[in-house]
Amino acid sequence: MLFFLINFLLLIFFYIFAFKLINEIYMGKKQHLKINGIEIGKEELKKRFTDYNNLYFNGELNECNFSFFSKNITYLGWYCSKNDKNDNPKDKIWIGTCVKWDDESLKQIMIHEMVHMYVYRIKKCKFDGLFGHGKRFRQKCKQIKNDYGVDALTLPKVEFIDKKNSPKLWERIFLLLFDR
Repeated sequence: MLFFLINFLLLIFFYIFAFKLINEIYMGKKQHLKINGIEIGKEELKKRFTDYNNLYFNGELNECNFSFFSKNITYLGWYCSKNDKNDNPKDKIWIGTCVKWDDESLKQIMIHEMVHMYVYRIKKCKFDGLFGHGKRFRQKCKQIKNDYGVDALTLPKVEFIDKKNSPKLWERIFLLLFDR
């Protein structure tokens, strides 16, 4: 009984966050982000995706679309997937605009989200631990780190543009406890 209660509370918690996220996503009008002061858009992200796909995933991942979170969203990245009415995959990676990006931290986040895509699409695992950071996800991240030296499992150290939008203490504690 306790197990079901905890799962129910986690589900409610997730839906509250998802509702907040969806509401705030569409408030953002920004269609680019800055890396070391240089603006890059979706086309540059697609180019990087192709490069990383070929290098780290042997070109196994399908095409992916990109969008940007509004500056009020504190997520650095997010992978989401669905199939269209003809059952064709439609994948999207959202990138945060709330931080001062550099090439390495953006690479880390993009590969992190691409590992989610790999686990979901290539390994056919629809549920891989809480928030998708389960065994298969960690295995692929470790393989990439061992083979290429890129740490896609650890969040990069980034500076938030607006300090009030940086993750709150309770958000950091929640991620430390449950997001492993």
